[in-house]
Amino acid sequence: MEQRQWFALRAVNMKVSTRKFFLARIWFASIGVLLLFDPSVSLSSREAKAQPGEIYSRSSEIGKRFETRQAVEDFDIDGLPDSLEQELAERYAPIVFHSADEPNLPTDVKLFLPNTELWFYDEKCKPKRAKIADTLQQTIPHHHQPACVASEGLFDSLGTRSRNKQRTFFLRLVSETPRRGSADPRNWTTYYHAYPNDEGGVTIQYWRFYAYNTGVILGFKTSMGSHEGDWEAIHIVLDKKHQPLVARFLGHRSLSTEPWSPLQKEGDHLLVKSERGGHTSRPLGKSEAQRTASFIRQQAWSGGRVDWPAKHPSRPRDPNLNTTGGLVNIGEKTAPNNGMEFIQYSGLWGDRKSSGLLPRLRSGYWGPAYNETGMEGDFITAWCGGMSEALKARVLVAKGVTMRECYPTGRAAR
Repeated sequence: MEQRQWFALRAVNMKVSTRKFFLARIWFASIGVLLLFDPSVSLSSREAKAQPGEIYSRSSEIGKRFETRQAVEDFDIDGLPDSLEQELAERYAPIVFHSADEPNLPTDVKLFLPNTELWFYDEKCKPKRAKIADTLQQTIPHHHQPACVASEGLFDSLGTRSRNKQRTFFLRLVSETPRRGSADPRNWTTYYHAYPNDEGGVTIQYWRFYAYNTGVILGFKTSMGSHEGDWEAIHIVLDKKHQPLVARFLGHRSLSTEPWSPLQKEGDHLLVKSERGGHTSRPLGKSEAQRTASFIRQQAWSGGRVDWPAKHPSRPRDPNLNTTGGLVNIGEKTAPNNGMEFIQYSGLWGDRKSSGLLPRLRSGYWGPAYNETGMEGDFITAWCGGMSEALKARVLVAKGVTMRECYPTGRAAR
C-alpha cells in the first residue's frame, strides 16, 4: 500500500508536459489493475496481512467487490478468462441419459426458489424449527440466527455447515407440485464450475439440480432416502493442453474417478447415466449405449437437444421446445457470477425433517459449494477437488461475511 501511495505522490509532483503526464497516468493505472486482479495482493493497510491467495473486500454487496474486474473478462477472479471457461465447458459438456420413468426431472434454481421458504433447525431449541423468511423470490436472504445456547453465538446462512444437520438453515417447499421438476427441457439448466487445477490445466464441473430425490430400493420407490432438493455432478479434469485426463462421478457418498479413454463418448461429449430417482451420475454402460432411444437424452451444451422415447407422456408436441436450458457459469463461491449468489448459501436445499423414521436421511442435502460427497474433514472435495493451491486458500471478507472458498466458515458442532 505504501508503494502505491508513493507512486501517486510521485505522479502529482512530476513536472512534465501534459502529454507525458497523461501517458504516465495510463502506465500507473495499468499497474493498479494488475495489482487488483492478483489475489495475493492486499487492498488496504488492514488487508496487508492477507496470506497468498486470499481476497479481502470492503464491499457490503457480495458479487460486486471489484468494479473493474470485467475489464479482464475474469468475473470470478480465478485466473481463467470467462471466454475460455465457456469454450471448454461447451466443448466437453456431457450427454445425460435419464430413465424414461424418471419421477423427478431436472429444473432451474430460479423456478425452485419462489416455491420455498427459509427455515432454521436447532435440536437444542423448543420448537426445533423456526421460519426465517416467507416464500422466497430469486435469491436466498442472508441471515444470522442466534443459538438457543448463548455460548454458541450466531449461525450464518453463508458459512455455517452442520455435518449431521443438527443446527442448520434449510429451504422448505411450500407445496409438492415442484417435486416433479420441469416438463419443459428449456428449464433443464446445467450449471458449470471451471477452475485452474493442480495439473496445470482446468477442471470443469457440471451440476444438475432436481427439486426432489425419490428413494428407490430394488426398483421400488420408498420414502427412505426421499428428500427435497438434490444436486448432482460430474467433473472433467483437463491437462495443460486442455485435453481430458479423467472424469469424476458424484455418488451418494464418494466420488469415483475413471480414466477418460475407455469411457463412452460422442466426440468429446461424455455419455452419463443419471440413476432413476436418486440421480447419482455414472458412466453409461456399453449395453445401455446400444439402446439409448429408451432413455430421455439430454445434450447439456447451449442449444443442445432433448430427445424423448417414442410416445413419452412428457414429450413436447412442438419440436422447437426440445432444446435444453444450456450452460450457466456459476463462478467461484467467493466470487459468484451475476445471479449465481445462491451458491454461497450453506444450508440444506430441502426440508429438515424432525419426526418419523430416520428424519436426517429424509432431510435435504447441501448445494455444490458445501456438498457432502467425498468430504475430507471439512474440505469440500466435490467443489474444490484438485483445485490450484492459490484458489483453495482464497477468503472473502465483506460486511457481515467471512467466506472461505473450500471450507465452511463455521461448523455447527455436529
